Amino acid sequence: MSFVDANGVRLHVQSMGPNRSADAEPPVFLLHGLLLGNLVGWYFTLAPALAKNRRVLMHDLRGHGKSEAPPEGYDLDTMAADLGGLIDHFEPDGRPVDLVGHSWGALVAMTYALYHPNRVRRLVVIEAPLPPSNFEEMQSFMSLSPREMMEKLPNTSARNLISGGRQALRLLSNLVRLVRKTSCVADFKNARDIPDALLACLGRPVLALYGNRSPCRGVGDRLARVLPQCRLRELAGGHNLHMEATQALIDEITEFFDDGMEHPRIEPACAVSGR
Repeated sequence: MSFVDANGVRLHVQSMGPNRSADAEPPVFLLHGLLLGNLVGWYFTLAPALAKNRRVLMHDLRGHGKSEAPPEGYDLDTMAADLGGLIDHFEPDGRPVDLVGHSWGALVAMTYALYHPNRVRRLVVIEAPLPPSNFEEMQSFMSLSPREMMEKLPNTSARNLISGGRQALRLLSNLVRLVRKTSCVADFKNARDIPDALLACLGRPVLALYGNRSPCRGVGDRLARVLPQCRLRELAGGHNLHMEATQALIDEITEFFDDGMEHPRIEPACAVSGR
């Protein structure tokens, strides 16, 4: 277990795979979704397969898992700055990295790539919700009992990840803390869409993965239409594809990372200023 101070917050980080070397493939950073998400969701799904020949880095987003939970800063810009601090820590020479994000984590990865295109080689977005899911859906989720919250996990195998009493209690404790003591819900509520004109500036190869039973499925069509280099894939499953369609997800991501897709030229007019 390790912790890194990034953007003023202490983040819990885990790594898998070979250590950094000058001739190694760029590392992969994995970003999970809000509330029920943490790095454990990657640890038992995508991470072991991707780590066979490259370094994989995953962290608990601020307020999640074992990371510090400051009262504010759960908006996309701040979380993208958190990610930037981690990338600078592990790749201080500026080498581009690959990013894989699920749900809110996908939006964080996209935001970082827009601000820092030269630090990103390729981007995988899994079930990115654009515009972000509405506040009423989150309110409905938070009105559920603890058992009902657990049942929102997609299948038995996913529920087994938190079946231990201590892990389940920690997850529920984090949920209560996020909702009652931080701006997480408000920041989610206030999140705005990313306009098509700005999305079109994402001058990096993008793999967009969506479930055929997901309410976010239509966003994939939008990304394929707007992004200059986007590969859209539909998989059998709902919103939690990393748990519902793990092997299919691994196959798609591995092929995407290994192919010869080139980076398009980034026009000056598309320069994005920010954190």
